[in-house]
Amino acid sequence: MTIKMIVQKIDDKFINNIELSTTPFCNKKILNVTGQLYKIYYIEKFTHIIFVASLLDNEVNQFINEFGSVVDIFIYNDTTKDIGYHPNIKAVIQKTKIQSQNKIITIPKLVNNEIYYHDKLITKNDNIVCFLDNTDSLPESLNSFLYPQSKLPIKLFNNSAIIHPQNLGLLFEHDKARILKQSKYYLALTDDYIPEAWACGTLVLDIDDLSSLRPNKYKHTKNFQSYSNFLKVLISDKK
Repeated sequence: MTIKMIVQKIDDKFINNIELSTTPFCNKKILNVTGQLYKIYYIEKFTHIIFVASLLDNEVNQFINEFGSVVDIFIYNDTTKDIGYHPNIKAVIQKTKIQSQNKIITIPKLVNNEIYYHDKLITKNDNIVCFLDNTDSLPESLNSFLYPQSKLPIKLFNNSAIIHPQNLGLLFEHDKARILKQSKYYLALTDDYIPEAWACGTLVLDIDDLSSLRPNKYKHTKNFQSYSNFLKVLISDKK
């Protein structure tokens, strides 16, 4: 049987990297299904679908009730709340373990190694790049390393809510990969892009490492599972 998967579209790291990953084991489309879910189903005849928890509405709930026995339905929980039990949901995919009656699949550390990799043909510059995804504010301990207190070449990206001269705007995943390949250092305020930095051969610094520019907390690199392999395991699970 040919596996046809629909993934509900949202601007989210997990969904974006699923979209950018090659999946020869299934036909995959990332679509905005709101208001047209039934139309998409009858046209595409998909066998699997991943809904996004923050986008759940009456149309999706009705579809789950009607087609849960013939379509493998997953919900990607991009919230911190339990979405509630539903017998027609095959599994809930989420970043952290939340107590639930549903089957929970916790997302491991993943790297899209199709775009994040060490390109040895690129000469790295001395920039210290930092992605501000899922960051509410800059840590106070970082201020002494930023302009005007410091001339360190720190470049901040990807959070329009944080106003600072060194915050240079928003990036797509391909942009982040390109910048990590070009930069010698990545400053980790969260652990979101540490695997991607390592994959690009970029040194990962904690704020405490900025004085020496030598990794301490993140000096040992690791290998991580790919998004493509995660998806393959997800849809092959027969339980």
